Amino acid sequence: MHIKHIMVKNFRCFEHLEFDLNPDINIFVGNNGSGKSAVLDAIAFFFLMMKLPD
Repeated sequence: MHIKHIMVKNFRCFEHLEFDLNPDINIFVGNNGSGKSAVLDAIAFFFLMMKLPD
């Protein structure tokens, strides 16, 4: 499974964030407190909230 696109609304420091991902590799770079971990936490939260098929 590949994540192609991310859209985050009202999560931690993001009011709205939307971007496409490269299918090969993605690197998040930024200053401290810029939201790098928040992006990863949003992805993790999404997968934790998904209902697994029976």
